[in-house]
Amino acid sequence: AALELQDCAEEEIAEELAPAEVQLAFVQQITGRGDEASAAYEQALDGGRADAATAAVAAVNLAAARGKHGLFDSLKRLAQLFGAKGAAKGAGATYDADAIAPALDARLADPQRRALLRTRAVLQALSGKGEPASRAAAAFASRFPGDAAAVTLAATRPGADAGAADSALLAFASVTGRAARDVAAAHAARAELALRGGRLGAAADALEAIAAAIGHTPPVVATLLDIYGRMGDEQRSAATLDRALASGGAGGDAALPAELLRGAAERRQAEGRHA
Repeated sequence: AALELQDCAEEEIAEELAPAEVQLAFVQQITGRGDEASAAYEQALDGGRADAATAAVAAVNLAAARGKHGLFDSLKRLAQLFGAKGAAKGAGATYDADAIAPALDARLADPQRRALLRTRAVLQALSGKGEPASRAAAAFASRFPGDAAAVTLAATRPGADAGAADSALLAFASVTGRAARDVAAAHAARAELALRGGRLGAAADALEAIAAAIGHTPPVVATLLDIYGRMGDEQRSAATLDRALASGGAGGDAALPAELLRGAAERRQAEGRHA
């Protein structure tokens, strides 16, 4: 209403409202209404109503909301926020298909730059195209060389040598004083590599290392139980569930999925040890 009273043009009003609409879409996204959020992000991007910084946020959030679904559409949208390959260079400006467009880069804070570069690198890796994924990972590393994601993106890119990647990730995680979340991220990448290669035991070891770093979170517990189940290792499966319940699942029993708690109760009842 205030904007209307100022006799703003309809386009100006839409541009002013775009950041709020993108923020509301994010609320929809984190409350499980992914389809509604995706539609709102697409409207902000397709309508040209959002300024460059808001468009960057919308593109990153849209990619996260859609995941692998709509992968190439997400990459196409993100490409609009990066320098055009082969564009003319002049007045000292440089253009690079893997660098954020200069006009946008100047308006972003580091967390926004990180999210934009990382999201694009992850999507390129998921696309299975080795060269674009390698370039995107290198672009992230050049801006954030000390970031854990720089190591994990390089290690998990298509075509990377699995043995060398695992060694690099393990070395990164083993540095004294490394933040627990960074240690967990490195071991998560090791688990991903192991699963790609069908090495269930190695994947389980990496997941156990994550649990040691940040606790038995529900996703880690569920994945470990699935892996041990496929391996037929009932002993380690039971031990994992016991440790998770004993530690409260890194946030209390309420944080553990209901099916895990039911499974624990049934198993303990069968053993004569009622939970």
